[in-house]
Amino acid sequence: LQLVIVGDGSTREQLEKAAQEKLPGVVHFTGKISRSEMNRYYSAADLFAFPGIQESLGMVYLEAQSCGLPVVAFKDWGASEAVVHERTGLLASFALRQTFAENIERLILDKKLRKKMGKEAADHVRKVHDLDKNYGIIEKKIGELLNPLRT
Repeated sequence: LQLVIVGDGSTREQLEKAAQEKLPGVVHFTGKISRSEMNRYYSAADLFAFPGIQESLGMVYLEAQSCGLPVVAFKDWGASEAVVHERTGLLASFALRQTFAENIERLILDKKLRKKMGKEAADHVRKVHDLDKNYGIIEKKIGELLNPLRT
């Protein structure tokens, strides 16, 4: 098991210290990665876990799912807009924080479920979150609304 933490922030030093004490040699910190390189990290992973505390939609969930990763997150914020619980990932209530860890463990231990959810995640993003398709629907609706005004 390898844990890769991508990104940077004010608590990195604290996290690195905790990782060294509790999981020596298991946690790798990449620092900030350019957006154009992120797909390499998603594609190398088996699952994507990010609590998303106070996140809005959270594009990272869509990015991870599009690379075939099941997601573990809290449902209280934007993740529930992008992740379908028990289909494309596992969501937990922030009030039940331990469930977040249990969901990670569940996907680590159940390779079959992890692979199934990963495939579902990629399919879901392509079907539901396709920008061209969604903008096309909006464009059509606007056209329908404007049509009576033009006659």
